[in-house]
Amino acid sequence: MAADQGDAIAEHSLGNAYYKGRGVEKNYGESVKWYRRSAEHGDADAAVEVGTAYQSGKGIEKDYGEALKWFTKAAVVGHARGQNEVAWLLATCPESSYRNGATALDYARKAVAQSPQDNGTYQDTLAASYARNGQFNEAVPAQEKAVELIKANQQSFTPEQVRGAELRLDLYKKGQPFTDE
Repeated sequence: MAADQGDAIAEHSLGNAYYKGRGVEKNYGESVKWYRRSAEHGDADAAVEVGTAYQSGKGIEKDYGEALKWFTKAAVVGHARGQNEVAWLLATCPESSYRNGATALDYARKAVAQSPQDNGTYQDTLAASYARNGQFNEAVPAQEKAVELIKANQQSFTPEQVRGAELRLDLYKKGQPFTDE
């Protein structure tokens, strides 16, 4: 009822319920609908969820431009995860027209600066941003730190994510940026 009346917290909660299938049947399309409503009421976390849906194509047609728009809504209000998502997309997007290494690096630095020092995900994004700019002397140590942090927190990462971080390190050592496929 609160969600139907425009309560951003209730809308976000309903988005989570549909995304995870808690108390309702899992439905990614419905989750995007409720996350979007919450984001439109100022919820930066929900804006990131909408961006993630557009980036992945879960519950909605994949659209990197829309993903960037929603991530940016969160990033511009100082939301660290939003900043990280903008940076990752601009540094690694499969569609080259969306890549912008300089802006990616700016947002990645902001995300790292306001996150806990053990955040391997944000460090990984910082390294990808350095690499997109051709700054491999910075990318390699940043990615080494990311791999170290990710391995130290393996309970939060899948084996594929750990291996992905290691493969990105190998790319940067060879002077090649990473592109997310």
